Amino acid sequence: MTTTPAAVIQPNAPISELWVQVHTGNIKVGDVVRVKNNAYSGSTGSIHNGRLCEVVEICNGDVIVKSIDNALPELTATHHPSYNLEKLVSLL
Repeated sequence: MTTTPAAVIQPNAPISELWVQVHTGNIKVGDVVRVKNNAYSGSTGSIHNGRLCEVVEICNGDVIVKSIDNALPELTATHHPSYNLEKLVSLL
């Protein structure tokens, strides 16, 4: 079994921001999230992995998002479990 670190510093990210694992208690509507690069396999992974999204709703443990990265296909009302997402947080 492999584990994902709680926080991952991205080499190109400004020092003022950090991606952290999403948990149901640290996410709210309007937050920017990223689907983990290894969240899904196959064709599902090629569509979803690495996408930047905005949280539009949290329902029954699912985080419902819309894409904000201008990539295609556009994702709207897409459901993800929190363990497949990382949240962008400001360190300032």
